[in-house]
Amino acid sequence: MKIVVVVTLLTGWLLPAKAQKDYYLLVGTYTGAGSNGIYVYNFNTGTAESRLVDSAKIANPSFLAVSPNEKYVYAVSEQGNASSNGGSVAAFAFNKKNGSLQLLNSQPS
Repeated sequence: MKIVVVVTLLTGWLLPAKAQKDYYLLVGTYTGAGSNGIYVYNFNTGTAESRLVDSAKIANPSFLAVSPNEKYVYAVSEQGNASSNGGSVAAFAFNKKNGSLQLLNSQPS
């Protein structure tokens, strides 16, 4: 299975879902306009259709990375002002059977 990430700044990773034509697309977005942060879509390359599968609330995930075994997704969370204490790095478990994300841990960076 494979993953694709897009951050919009888009960060995305594609992971094959059920069939060869289906992939998981992970998208990270800035959260200033009410976004949750990370979204998981099922993307069909044959029809170009996408369907929202899950989302994870995290502030401004400007970079996403998927572990080599595709069981984990790592996100860098930007805190965009001088009054903040910097950002953080979060680890999520990724379930390739249903496309769900589960927050495991978050640490300041």
